[in-house]
Amino acid sequence: MKIKSQFHLLLAGIIIIPLILVISILSQHYANSSERLILPGYDELVRNLDKELHLDAKSWQFIQEKLSRRSADLEYLIFDNNKNLVLTNIQNFSNQDIFEFIYSTGKNYFYQIDTVYINEKDSFFVITRLPKARRLSFDKFKNPFFILAIILITLLIFCSIMVFLITRSITKSVTLLDDCTKRMASGDLDVEIEAKGSNEIVSLTDSLNKMRLALREEEIRRSRFIMGLSHDLRTPIALIKGYAEAISDGMVDDSTMREKSVEIIINKADQLNERIDELIDFVKLNTNEWRQSLQQKNLKKVLNEFCKRLPMDAQLLNRTVEIDINLPDDFTVHMDESLFLRTLENLTNNAFRYTNDNGCVKIKSFIDEKTKFAVIIIKDDGQGINKKDLPFIFDTLYRGTNSRREDGKGLGLSIVKTVVDSHGWKLDVNTQVGKGSEFVLQLGM
Repeated sequence: MKIKSQFHLLLAGIIIIPLILVISILSQHYANSSERLILPGYDELVRNLDKELHLDAKSWQFIQEKLSRRSADLEYLIFDNNKNLVLTNIQNFSNQDIFEFIYSTGKNYFYQIDTVYINEKDSFFVITRLPKARRLSFDKFKNPFFILAIILITLLIFCSIMVFLITRSITKSVTLLDDCTKRMASGDLDVEIEAKGSNEIVSLTDSLNKMRLALREEEIRRSRFIMGLSHDLRTPIALIKGYAEAISDGMVDDSTMREKSVEIIINKADQLNERIDELIDFVKLNTNEWRQSLQQKNLKKVLNEFCKRLPMDAQLLNRTVEIDINLPDDFTVHMDESLFLRTLENLTNNAFRYTNDNGCVKIKSFIDEKTKFAVIIIKDDGQGINKKDLPFIFDTLYRGTNSRREDGKGLGLSIVKTVVDSHGWKLDVNTQVGKGSEFVLQLGM
């Protein structure tokens, strides 16, 4: 049971238990009250008696009023001044001597004898009795202190049980959470938090377990990333160092070889610079610092500036490029421009890289009439992406089957996906092996 429900039950018990007890006591009091004492009317009394009754209706009403002040479990004997029995509700009395009857039953009953004077000539004797056991039991419930004691004791027991159950549930769960969080804080992410029940703290432990698993996966991913990046940086550094030492030691005498060695050094330095840029972007996207540079940018202007150098890049790579930007002059998008350009660079570089010689890369942009979003399509006619690789191409450090022979660390598309998601944009991929791939980017205003 949830802690909130337990407190609701406690509150309901504090209200309902006294109410039930009070109603029960009042019901019992009413059942034994004088209003429950039913006496026949005068006409019914005269009709049921065979003998002459020296009693008028007014006198009988007087007797009724006197008896109505007694308890409902009252038993009575009413005699006239000639000792004739007028009325009784005692089953085992049969006109025997009243004093003998009282003597024989006195140890079990309380008796009270009253004389009711009607006038100077007529009077009646009213003998009433109550069972001693019932009277003693009922008297307790007439005592307000006894009733209050019952209510308080019942409430105390109920509240003690509920407080004990709630305290035990909270203490046990909090102690477990405290122990597990301390172990997690010390770096032990393999500890599993187990809490039984269905309260809010158990739900919290489930969330904490999910966080623990996410942290462990992130730790593994980070370790793989650092190891992979270290290996990826070490290779060009080693080549740069080797060729530089060869030139310094005079091992490369030929001018052609020297130029080739310098060219390799420059290429590997550019490769290092590219890896460092990727690393900076990756770290930047995992913080909120980049959000401080969000601005409204004219999308058409940004795309035109970006596309200016693409024909030259395509020519150097023995590719062709087709550009079709059909956007309104005043269409703006809220963005971090540097990250947006990095996204376009990664997508176009991949398109050039996986397109065969003399292949074509198409870049198209327009406004979707339904959503009013800007759409940017980057399409190539290259190798395409294998179906088994498609679900993982945006994962950090993942490199598809077709990219094994290419340089790279598997960060490019991961950065693209992170930029798109963090800006609230949408990215779709359409691909067919042997016919190329198409990345469709949708940008909101």
